Amino acid sequence: MAIEIKPIPVLHGEAAARFVEAADEALEKRGSIDFSKQVAKARAILKRSKLYI
Repeated sequence: MAIEIKPIPVLHGEAAARFVEAADEALEKRGSIDFSKQVAKARAILKRSKLYI
């Protein structure tokens, strides 16, 4: 037996507008995180393990 494919829910009207506003606001408030220290540590570990080129 086949499994029924359910339709994807879609927002309409005012609910869609609220969702877009909330998404835009979240995108503007998104903080940038600096991972340079973690990347340096990871590269040091890989260099010691001879996996880093």
